[in-house]
Amino acid sequence: MTSEKMYVKYLIEGFKQGMEKNLIPGDYKLVLVGDGPLYTEVNDIACDVNKSLGKDAVSMTGRIVGEQLYELFANCACYCGMGTTLLTAGGYGKPCIRVGFEDDTQKYAWGFWGKDNKCNRDEIVYTRGNSGEAYTFENILHLITSDDELWLEMSEMAFENFENNYGVDSVMRKWDMELVSII
Repeated sequence: MTSEKMYVKYLIEGFKQGMEKNLIPGDYKLVLVGDGPLYTEVNDIACDVNKSLGKDAVSMTGRIVGEQLYELFANCACYCGMGTTLLTAGGYGKPCIRVGFEDDTQKYAWGFWGKDNKCNRDEIVYTRGNSGEAYTFENILHLITSDDELWLEMSEMAFENFENNYGVDSVMRKWDMELVSII
């Protein structure tokens, strides 16, 4: 929970709005993983949202590592994040919602990672100038939780993007090309 990851404040608010409007099914839960200097601020927001919704819809886990993190990742419906979160989620074949890194891009979700393999294979965080269509978090969460075909399509695209660009075979091909060029 650092300043560059404060998209979570907008994510929490969008999740709350989607739940209040019944755009996100009531059995979904928003789970936030991590700690850091802004943990208390984000936790306070999550507690306020839970109080407003009258249930524990937003969960703050703190830092999780190892098997516990892998189990959580394997059981999530979709992911919202950047960097290794997208890579891990793509490896699990789950939809990956890209987020913004800068103050003015954190307010929005920037589409699904892997949807356009040519444009965003290297875009594991959104910055001005990257490809992507701006969505509110409420809207993109509604899309992915209410459309099973879209969920499956974005899951497959995230996995394909991961395999084609970050999987072992892809990395080994790049390694081989580097080795040949050195030799």
